[in-house]
Formats: sequence, structure tokens, C-alpha cells
Amino acid sequence: MKTLSVLFMVTLLTGCRLDLPAFDAGSLAEFHADGRVVKSELSDFQIKTFSEWLRTHQDGWEFRVEDPPPRLMVNLKRGGAIVAVANIGEREIKVKDHVRVLAPDERARLGTILTSFIETSEANQAP
Repeated sequence: MKTLSVLFMVTLLTGCRLDLPAFDAGSLAEFHADGRVVKSELSDFQIKTFSEWLRTHQDGWEFRVEDPPPRLMVNLKRGGAIVAVANIGEREIKVKDHVRVLAPDERARLGTILTSFIETSEANQAP
């Protein structure tokens, strides 16, 4: 039992790396302060760029079950099925059950990747 406790503590102290399934598409829900939710599909370029960001930011993830308040929520898909959800708040990103604190420049970069170059329609906006 003592060995198990030590292994658990070492895992907590060393941090986690994000283990993410492969994805080839995604959709975005952008939550606004006035209650609007704007939904859109991500372009191939956005998916590739977001995937690259996740690949290059593997360190500093921690296991956490609760969700931060969403600002941007990305459904990551493979073959049309959702394989993971990325919840991006003002100060952190949560993917599956792992959270990483974001520096302001990282949050700004993710916002640019996910909200630039997309077309939305009024039909995709919920009051």
C-alpha cells in the first residue's frame, strides 16, 4: 500500500502529458458574455494548426475532472464521431480530463487559431 501511495504522489508531482486520440475534423462553440453561442465547423487549416499546438504543448497538464467555465469549446472528431472535447477558458485549457494553465499569449494564440477564418451564419447563433 505504501508503494502505491508513493507512485501516486510521484505521478501527481511530475505532471501529466496529454494523450489525445487522432482527429481529422472539429466544430467550435464560442460562448459570449451576452449568452449567445456561435457555432461553426473548423477548417482543415484550423484543425491542423490546433493539432500542432497541442503536439507542441505536451507538458504541464494536470488531471482534473471538473470543467472550467467555457469560452471556446471544440469537439474534436474522427470519421464524424467526437473523440475528445477541448474546453478553452480564459486561463486554462481542458482536454478530456487534463487541464493546462495558459499564459496570456497562449490563450490569445488559441483564440486566433480557432476563431479566425471561419464563416458563421445567423442560423448557427443561439439566443
